Amino acid sequence: MRGALGSRHPWTLGCALNATGHRNITGRLEDALDLSRETLRTAERVLGPDHPMTLSAQIALAADLRSVREDTEAGKHEDAGIKGLTRTLGAQHVHTVSAKQRARPYWDFEPQP
Repeated sequence: MRGALGSRHPWTLGCALNATGHRNITGRLEDALDLSRETLRTAERVLGPDHPMTLSAQIALAADLRSVREDTEAGKHEDAGIKGLTRTLGAQHVHTVSAKQRARPYWDFEPQP
């Protein structure tokens, strides 16, 4: 995706978000954490702090931080991500509810409601 669309394209960011989950699940925790940080920084710059992709990247970063036992920093990202999702999408939206349940976000590339 980076080669075809560039590193700042929303689909590239969605692939990066999904790749962080795969890296985490397969035990590549530091790689997942590095990619999560990069994905969040890029999403904030490109899409803005309140975009659902950015907020999902923040929730993913919290999950990766918890995996390496960085619970304090994880809590800050999780709280900010949940507040942002609640404000942007609403308290009952599937992304908000999933974040509150600490389910790892993924990007499905379908238009979001």
